[in-house]
Amino acid sequence: MKIINNKNLKLYKYIAYTLALTFIAIAVGHCSQKFYNVVETFFTKEAYAAVTWKADTPWREPTMKEWIKMTVEEAGIDWNEASKVMDCESKGNPDAFYINYSNNAGVDRGIWQISSHFHPDVSNECAYNYKCATFEMIKIHREWGNNFCAWTCGKKLGFCK
Repeated sequence: MKIINNKNLKLYKYIAYTLALTFIAIAVGHCSQKFYNVVETFFTKEAYAAVTWKADTPWREPTMKEWIKMTVEEAGIDWNEASKVMDCESKGNPDAFYINYSNNAGVDRGIWQISSHFHPDVSNECAYNYKCATFEMIKIHREWGNNFCAWTCGKKLGFCK
């Protein structure tokens, strides 16, 4: 039984050639309209849109708030609640701090106001780094039963479940 005939071989070569051009085009970062027309003959518009990107839109780092939102949502935490707690605690300032003079409970540090008294394992370097502090917030959130009871603002806002 002959599986590959000349007609099939031409088709396979054409598909391989098109896929190779796709990868080259992605690596180079731009494509000509002629190339797009060739590729469109093999892919539906939906599939084509899913595997391509706009060459005129440069990639950028997410902003601090975008990164925090993405990380919090990936951890399964309600972003609406988390953002309100963050805004209440530090107004979104990763350099914020509050000294607890009244009860000698240390210093609340960074964007999530992580207490140096209750969380001595979290270094200042971590507490004032929004990425590291967000991971610590997620850890604390889970330790407290997946709620914001560890934060004063979590209690004030009614998110302490």
